[in-house]
Parts: sequence; structure tokens; C-alpha cells
Amino acid sequence: QVLEEGDTVSNPALATTLERIMDEPLALYGSLAQNLSQDIRAVGGFVTKADLLKYRPVHTQPIKAFYQGLQVLTSQLPAGGPMLAFALNLLEGFHLGKRGRNGDAFHLIAEGLKHTFGWRSVLGDPAFDESLNELVNNTMLSKEYAMQLRSKIRIDSVKNSSEYTYAGFGPQTKKLRDRGTSHVSVIDEEGNAVSISSSLNYALGSRFMSKSTGLIMNNALAGFSPTQLDAGHAVQDSSRNRITPGKRAMSSLCPTIVLRNSRPYIVTGGEGGPNGISGVLQVLIGILEFGLSAGQAVSEPRIHHQLFPNNLRMEAIDQDTCGIVKSYKRTDNLGTPSFWSDVCLALKAKGHNTTFTQSIGSVNTVVRVGSKALSPEQNNTEASQALFFATADARKSGGAAAY
Repeated sequence: QVLEEGDTVSNPALATTLERIMDEPLALYGSLAQNLSQDIRAVGGFVTKADLLKYRPVHTQPIKAFYQGLQVLTSQLPAGGPMLAFALNLLEGFHLGKRGRNGDAFHLIAEGLKHTFGWRSVLGDPAFDESLNELVNNTMLSKEYAMQLRSKIRIDSVKNSSEYTYAGFGPQTKKLRDRGTSHVSVIDEEGNAVSISSSLNYALGSRFMSKSTGLIMNNALAGFSPTQLDAGHAVQDSSRNRITPGKRAMSSLCPTIVLRNSRPYIVTGGEGGPNGISGVLQVLIGILEFGLSAGQAVSEPRIHHQLFPNNLRMEAIDQDTCGIVKSYKRTDNLGTPSFWSDVCLALKAKGHNTTFTQSIGSVNTVVRVGSKALSPEQNNTEASQALFFATADARKSGGAAAY
């Protein structure tokens, strides 16, 4: 039966599973694992109970980067945090706020994104290659490296695609898709903050649900690099992201918390695969550089460039005429700003191949106004007097709530 909008969906088996895990955590490694593996194997899968018992969650410290004097905490490899941190590091020196929201600023953002996604083809799970941690800390987060790279970015034109890739690895042309991700940003009255991204990868993951547990299986294997060429992959991806037993695949998840005076200031994160990185980046730039509110920063139209294919995707624009068109649903219910057409024309003039896209990522954000005045020595009563603005991106279903 095909469900329609407004229909009620229930999953009693999943509710029972979650209640069992809450009451009996070890059931996850007993009967639940047994039932789940049997359901998978019944439809031709290969996962066994022994495989499930071998899985261990990994606890890592977040990456610590700095942007305009603010500390940025985001996810470690093999998630997308290092890519977001690199993009911020690269763009920081351009002082986009002084340039204004114009063609030059968005050209620099586009060039920054191309360099960012050039990195993806050399990244992977650091548990299988310890040199990746050194690469992130000593190069991607290096202010000196960012300064050197900025000097090679042209303000009036684009570069050859090969100039955006790294370390002798081929460029990534694997089709990156993600429709099965959700993100939650939370901050409480005492200033404790949580940024959580979770994903099945594609929409409904592998499109298989275990009848006995109600769990929907992901298709996270698609996040690994191909081992051979095929019609969908013009070149091979990084060997560091090849399928290996026990390895975790690269993802674009980048839950992020920005600290001001050691207290949470912005809590954010994105959905939409690589679009999520672009979305979070532009929301942060909107707030930190252009002085936008949380609602404005989330609602403004976005661009996305992941290097391959060599197209600059833009929301709310006619790709031929640069006229404003109806695209995504804005959180603030306002229309697309008129300057967006001028941005498109400027980007075309600089050599970008602009294409229309319905929406770019979905970013859920909480901003704490008044944080600038707070210091670690001030007590929680003063912290609770700060104002909190929560915005759920209307590009995807969701909502903001307060208590």
C-alpha cells in the first residue's frame, strides 16, 4: 500500500525494540542481534550475529578549529567535520563580511568549496591510516597553509579542475547522494549544547526493514569508494576509503558547535550529503560574516560546488537568464532577495557553469544571542538570561521548539 501525505505511519516493532534496549541494554547483543541477522539473511544478506557483536562505537574528541577568534567544534574523520573546518579556515582570510553579499563573495565561497571537495578524495578512516590525523591537524587546519592557498585563488576567474585536487590522488567523481539524514541542534537554559546528525545514507537506506525489530537498514556501504571503474564513476576514488572489514566509510556529516567565551554560541548541523557541508558553511558565514539572524541565515539561497561534476549549483535561479525563480520553501516565508540575480550574473562572468537546483541541504540551527557578554566566570543564572533563537530549515520537514 502506497501511503499518502497525511497518513499515519506506525512501527510497533521498532517501539518494542527501543523499549527493550532501554530496559535491557544487553538485549542488543542477544536476541535482538539474533533476530536482526536472521531477517537480513532471509532476504539474501550476509550479516551474521557474530558481525553485529563485533561492532563497537567509537568515541573521539571533536576537531577544534578557530574562525574569527571563535572556537569551532565539529566531527572527526571519517565524518565531514574536517572538510567544514578546512573551508572555514580557507575563507576566513577573505573577510567576506567586508565584501558584502555579492558576486565576489559567493565566487570565493564557490572556490573554497571546490578546494574543500578536492580533499575528499584523499580522506578516509584514520583507524586504518594514522597519517590522516596528521594531515588534518597539520595541513587542513593550518592557518599558514590556508594563507598559501588563498593566494592562488583568483577573484575574477576560475581555475582548471585539476588545480583543486591533492596529493596525487585522482579527483572524486563518485555520485554523492544523501536523502536519509536528520539533524537535531539542542541547547538548554544552562548552556549545555548537543549537535547530532544521524543517517541511513540514501532515502530509507537499503529500503529493507527488519520485521522482527522494526529497524530500517542503512546502505552506508555506498559511502565507500569504488574498487573499479564503471559507468557511474569516471575515475577511482581514494584508496583510503576502499571497503575493508571493520572500516568506517567517509560521510559528509558535520554536526557543529561554535563557542564564544567558552560557551555555546551557535549549534548547527546539516542534512543532504555533501550539500549539508555547503549548507552549514553558508549558514555560519551568514551569521558570523554578514550579521544575519539564525532565521535569515538558514533561509537565504545557497550555492553548492563539489568539484566534480564541474557545475556550480544555485537555488532559486534560472540557470540561463539568472532570473529569480521559485525554488525551496523559505523558513521566514519571504521571497528570494533581488541581489541573487546579480550574484548569478557575476558568477557566470567569472567562468562558473551555473545550474539550477531545487534546494541545497537542510540546516537546523540554534543561536544564543547575548553570548558575547558572558564569560566562563559568570554563573548559570546569568547564562539562562540569554536569548535563544531556534530555526528549522523549511527545505526539509522538521520544526523548532522551546520549553
